[in-house]
Amino acid sequence: MTLPDMTDPELEQAIARMRPRHRAWFDHFIANPARDATAAAVHAGLGKTRSAQSTLGARLKRRYRHLLEAYDNRMAAASVMSPREVQERLAELARGSIGRPADRIKAYEIIARIHGMLSDKLSVDVDSSDLRRAFGAMAAMRAGSSAAGALSAGPAAQAEPEPVDALVLPAPDPDPS
Repeated sequence: MTLPDMTDPELEQAIARMRPRHRAWFDHFIANPARDATAAAVHAGLGKTRSAQSTLGARLKRRYRHLLEAYDNRMAAASVMSPREVQERLAELARGSIGRPADRIKAYEIIARIHGMLSDKLSVDVDSSDLRRAFGAMAAMRAGSSAAGALSAGPAAQAEPEPVDALVLPAPDPDPS
C-alpha cells in the first residue's frame, strides 16, 4: 500500500487535528532520534502500565505512519543542499563573512579539491623489470661496486635527472655568548 504524498498545509492540518495526548506523543516521537514509540507514550502520559504504554505507542505509530512518513519526507527535502548551495556556503566561509579562521582554511581546502587543485590520490605505475633493476643497483651499491651500469640499463634511466637544490643551513654557533 502506498501512502499519499502530503503537501505542507495538509500535513500541518492533519497534525493540528490530533488529540492533545496524541499530538504530545507525535511531537516527542519525531524529536527523539531513537524514534521510541514507548518512550513517546510515557512522555505523553498514555497508559498506566509499561505494557499499556508499549502497546499504545505501537498503535499510534501504525495509526500515524502516513503523517510520520510525510513529515520525514518534508524534513529530508528541506535539509538537502544543492551543489550550488554548498559551493556558495563554502565561498562565504572562505571569504570570511561567516565562521572562524580555521573554517576559512578548511573551506579553501575543500574548494581547491572541488576544482581539482588538490588530490589525495597517489598513482604509482611500476614495471617488475624496473624493480629488479633497482634492487640490483641497491645490491651493487652495498657491495661497493658502481651502480651506474645497473641503473642505465632501462629506458626510464635514459632521461636526465633534474638537479635538486640543497638547502644549506649555517652551522650552529657552539658558543652562544
